[in-house]
Amino acid sequence: MRFYRFKTFRTSYYFPKITKETRFLYGLYNPYGNVLIRIYWTLFKNVGIFRLLASLRVKKINEPVIEKILRLSPPNSIVSINMGTPGEEQKVSILGYRPDAKESFFAKYAEKKEARRLAHNEIKILKKLEGKGIAPQLMSAVEEDDFVFFITSRVNGTLYKSNSISNRVIELAASISKIDISDRTQNKSLKESFSHGDFCPWNIMVENGELRLIDWEMAAIRPLGYDLFLFIIHANFVMGATCEYVTKVLRENQQAITFYFQQFDIKDYRPYLKHFVLDRIFVESGKRHIQMVEKYEQIAETFSLKTKI
Repeated sequence: MRFYRFKTFRTSYYFPKITKETRFLYGLYNPYGNVLIRIYWTLFKNVGIFRLLASLRVKKINEPVIEKILRLSPPNSIVSINMGTPGEEQKVSILGYRPDAKESFFAKYAEKKEARRLAHNEIKILKKLEGKGIAPQLMSAVEEDDFVFFITSRVNGTLYKSNSISNRVIELAASISKIDISDRTQNKSLKESFSHGDFCPWNIMVENGELRLIDWEMAAIRPLGYDLFLFIIHANFVMGATCEYVTKVLRENQQAITFYFQQFDIKDYRPYLKHFVLDRIFVESGKRHIQMVEKYEQIAETFSLKTKI
């Protein structure tokens, strides 16, 4: 299989020759960057000669990981590959199509220890969510000592491109919190619930008018509101928003946040906001994301949150 290589600042994508039937394989990448990146991506998608010049047409795959993925994928599959962001959580994401079955699929491949742990968790969660209509269907999984590879159905929809709070987002966050996966809770001071763990616009798809979530590797039991605050605060920070903007969004959406918590008989959501913000400070500190830590510390100061959970 021949690939065109699309290089970003953080990783590389490999795309096969695309037909009208397999054009969805370009959906593995979404240009969240600046205007130049969007222009670069538009040219890559639509101009064949540009793909040729931009990637120098990768005729031979030199990366053993890609060769292994091709062997693990269903026979005769056509795939696009995202090599993932370097680091302990690095995983390879795959969009694929089986011409013989006219069936598309999504897959993940993980080798590093932390990446394997997350992949194991996602497999476990997808099994528990089977039949609930909120997540992709797990089709197969290979869990070895040195790698994990699994295939799911592809959510055939479009990305939820807005980072604004809406009734649909509130309803989706609440519906996840109400899912019972029978895992033991640990926090005794705050009410806990099931949480997606990366509840951001880039993991929300619109399929047949319904919102569905992908990428469940971070799913776990957490204090209520974790997903909602991720959407309101963290997603905006990742997209480059200032603390002033996020503070404004939090204040403007107090009614929506209150409505979410009232569904669980909680009148004061501030302890949950506090836990989320201080937890993110701890997480981002561990990742040495200094700018992100500073933003969360400013949110903690603005809302008079204490320095300990």
